Amino acid sequence: MTPLLVTVLVAAAAAGAPYASVAVVQRRARRRPGASSGAESSGLDEAPAPTRVVGAGVALSMLVVAGVVLGGLAQAIERDTAILRWDERVERWASDAAGTNSTAILRWITHLGDTVVVIGVAGAITVALILLRRYRLALLMVTVVFGQWALSNLIKEVAGRARPELDPLAPFSGYSFPSGHATAAAATYLALALAVLVVRPNWDSRLVIAVGIGVAVAVAASRAMLGVHWFSDVVGGLVLGWAWCLVCAWLFRVMMDLKMESA
Repeated sequence: MTPLLVTVLVAAAAAGAPYASVAVVQRRARRRPGASSGAESSGLDEAPAPTRVVGAGVALSMLVVAGVVLGGLAQAIERDTAILRWDERVERWASDAAGTNSTAILRWITHLGDTVVVIGVAGAITVALILLRRYRLALLMVTVVFGQWALSNLIKEVAGRARPELDPLAPFSGYSFPSGHATAAAATYLALALAVLVVRPNWDSRLVIAVGIGVAVAVAASRAMLGVHWFSDVVGGLVLGWAWCLVCAWLFRVMMDLKMESA
């Protein structure tokens, strides 16, 4: 298999998991008594107190889980562990299997996590949300994008991990852990998916979320396949980006606005 095919397969598998999970949630929601009665909460102030408490607990749990994963990876990086050996195997295979056409497409995919592209996408969506008077969603996008950038760069400086040296096939700068592209893609495209589902509740929630996650995983995989990040770097970036986005969504109570029904 080529690095491009691996990237596509990993992204497809990652997108399929949330697609199936959301489908299960939808089926269970329809079976609940009164699920179709139309008594749905439409915003922040209508949410009952228990829901707010649960939301705060979920947000805190996400932070804890993300911290444990990132801390565990950081500790593993400092020691001669199986994770480091796996990192080296992935980079060596990607370097040996690289081809001209595959590399060109992977470079295109990886640009979806570039700072300029992420800010451009988030900026356009933010302006559109403001025009639609969806101010809370607009603030969510701004917070997610700038927050993930600050967190990613802070952790990079603390970890200080060197980049792979096996013939990198794309430009890079700064330290390696966690992957800034993976963090940015995970946070931004999931936030975009959530915003779309609030504004367009009749759209297929399974597909929208799957696309947001699939794009992020494709960007993350491309970083490892191009030899500019270790495998553990992109895993850490995905965990950080998704956790930050979901925490922000709970804090802004965007999750309460979601109508998780497929079209």
